[in-house]
Amino acid sequence: MHQFVYCELKSERVRADARLFANRYDLVSSMTELRGGVIAEVGVANGEFSNFILRTLEPSKFVAFDTFGMHQYPSCWGIPTEVMFKGMTHLDFYKDRFGAYGDRVVAEQGLSYDTVPRYPDHFFDMMYIDAGHDYEDVARDASIAIRKTKPNGTIVFNDYIMYSHLSNEPYGVIRAVNELLVEHDWQIVGFALHRDMYCDVAVKRRV
Repeated sequence: MHQFVYCELKSERVRADARLFANRYDLVSSMTELRGGVIAEVGVANGEFSNFILRTLEPSKFVAFDTFGMHQYPSCWGIPTEVMFKGMTHLDFYKDRFGAYGDRVVAEQGLSYDTVPRYPDHFFDMMYIDAGHDYEDVARDASIAIRKTKPNGTIVFNDYIMYSHLSNEPYGVIRAVNELLVEHDWQIVGFALHRDMYCDVAVKRRV
């Protein structure tokens, strides 16, 4: 029943002025209207992209949603987690890294479908989704995000790819995002390339 959503999007679902970017850094840098806004990142890993968002968009509030359990693994991306997190837990490392921001940065530990709903509807100017990558997780994050973003808010989905050739597993991001576009009143406003095709797609409500 859902096979068509992998590749068949009607043309009106993509804005004529949707923009293509070389990478996700250029995509986020282009979102100057978000400067000083309220931003969430769902799935923050060691905080590298969080750091970029904070420096680039200078949000008034930044909420980091993650299970913060990476320290329990021996290594990540070939780096021992003991080294990556400087002997701290994942959560303590993240809080220490961004401690200078004070209460502008909030770390919410837990599964995103438990923690994100605690925030009011229409609260975030932008949500960056990079948590679970199977279809059920992404679809659930998407259904929550469309409630939690402001009427003119933006959702960016990371890893818009059908299959991860690095971890050898299927990803459900394309199906979940395309269903959002087909079944709800949202449209693509930006697409960011990646050297290994782990692309990003930015969507907003249709106006």
